[in-house]
Amino acid sequence: GYTVELNALWYNAICFSLEIAKAAGDMQFTGRWECVPSSLKTAFKDMFWDEKKGYLADFCDDQSKDWSFRPNQIFATSLKYSVCNKDMSKSVLENVKGKLLTNRGLKTLSEDDEKFIGSYIGNQNTRDHSYHQGIVWPWLLGHFAQGYVNVFRDNALPLLEEIYDQFNSEIADYGIGSIGEIYDAEPPFAAKGTIAQAWSISELIRIKALINKLKNN
Repeated sequence: GYTVELNALWYNAICFSLEIAKAAGDMQFTGRWECVPSSLKTAFKDMFWDEKKGYLADFCDDQSKDWSFRPNQIFATSLKYSVCNKDMSKSVLENVKGKLLTNRGLKTLSEDDEKFIGSYIGNQNTRDHSYHQGIVWPWLLGHFAQGYVNVFRDNALPLLEEIYDQFNSEIADYGIGSIGEIYDAEPPFAAKGTIAQAWSISELIRIKALINKLKNN
């Protein structure tokens, strides 16, 4: 089948490859691939977008579409070459903000879904089953923040500062001077998993860089 984030990444990769090929004067590659992005963008919208729902399907195949509301779709808004137009991206981001954003990251599934699991507890099998069924991941905040900047520009600054500042107390609680891997999806959003997770930390650093760039513009 077809997952939304891989198709968004594929579109971005093709566009970036064309950028490099043009800079290098590789007309053979450019000639073969320059017509692909526009047709792919149209196909992506036809496959994943629903105007009434206002967000992107998580997964599609020849028989059906999975409309579970998950954060994977934010990659379609955050990449340099977005497969979404501005109105689509704005709708996706506003829905993600309303349904998935917490003070510790993005939920991996909307809590109105019957598959939602709010706590990372129990034995190994139980914990593994909950891992992507609602549990909060901080590292997804980086792509959410980048998508928000792409759409809202300077107006994104207050939200980005709020997201970043909410971690001030967290670095002294779970892993001293660091950010955990995952968090429960329900208050008080308790930290779980690895006590010092590189991708959690790196995406907060990315958000801080975005904040500084917006302030210095």
